[in-house]
Amino acid sequence: MQTHTRLAILAPFALTLGLAAQSPCFESNLGRNLNLTDDSTATGLALGFNFPFAGSNVTAISVSSNGFIWLGSNSDSACCNGDVGEFLAQPGRIAVVWADLDPSQAGSVHFNALPNRAVITWNQVPEYGESTTFTCQLQLESNGNITFYWDGAVDIASHTTLVGVTPGNGATNPFATNLSNLPFNSGGRSTIYESFAAGTFDLRGVVMQLTPSGGGFAAAARSGCGIGSFREFGSGCPAATRLNLTSGGNNPRIGTTFDMVFGEALPTANAAFGMLGATDNPTGLALDSIGMTGCRLWLNIAAFQSVPLLGRYSVYSLTFPNSPSLVGCVLFAQVGTLAPGANPAGITVSNGARIELGN
Repeated sequence: MQTHTRLAILAPFALTLGLAAQSPCFESNLGRNLNLTDDSTATGLALGFNFPFAGSNVTAISVSSNGFIWLGSNSDSACCNGDVGEFLAQPGRIAVVWADLDPSQAGSVHFNALPNRAVITWNQVPEYGESTTFTCQLQLESNGNITFYWDGAVDIASHTTLVGVTPGNGATNPFATNLSNLPFNSGGRSTIYESFAAGTFDLRGVVMQLTPSGGGFAAAARSGCGIGSFREFGSGCPAATRLNLTSGGNNPRIGTTFDMVFGEALPTANAAFGMLGATDNPTGLALDSIGMTGCRLWLNIAAFQSVPLLGRYSVYSLTFPNSPSLVGCVLFAQVGTLAPGANPAGITVSNGARIELGN
């Protein structure tokens, strides 16, 4: 049993965006799980169509766990930093977030061959050695279009990241392009890239399309693309057995139900509740004065509802209306439990969560 909440709270904060007339901004049908682990590659994946790229037709690709694809068969996972020299010298590839990603810790990597379109998704994976998970996706179309999707949580904290396309094999270095400065045209150059030092990645929340143009590409932001994202912040209480709130694995999007999972501090809990707000408390409002020792309120409460306990781990679900006017809206969530003995008040609360609705 799950709680499904229609969120009238969102209406005053709606942002109206047009609907995309092309392939989806984000393809939710991820296809098969490639079961990649740390520094691994799935080779020889047939596209099912000819993908035109830099004067050649590509019919199969290889997918690295480290955030890129080879245009052809190649088993090199290319750990652990995006490297410009290797990008140009080695065989052709397309990099959405070439760094050191680790699906053995969380998330998964997927491939879906659709009619005239192939989709590759790094779904809720973290950077190696880090806990933040994020989703990025590539779509390749039979007309040569390439769509890059980065959700709002992408953050590479300790590795060099490279994003771009190249036919490789000794490609001429066109020198870096600021990919966030959209739109632009590569001027006939089939190699485009940007390299990011650790902690400087600035394409989160962007959907970019490359369209073949004069031997190179015209690059533009995809219109009508709102990015759904989930980000944890703050921490739960009590300190010894913190109540944690995390994503259930799907992205928050209009017309869908978004699941959040909470648990850890539940053995003594006998009831749970969810809280929603349109604004957050970035540093947290200390609740020690009311007996909730070490606990903080991470949002300004605008809605409050009961959530059923299912066991050690439970689900807090929100159902969003299929209204384009809600794309881009941000809300904040937190859960709490009635847990006698956890502190003088007998109430625990989780970390906070920032939710941005996509389409």
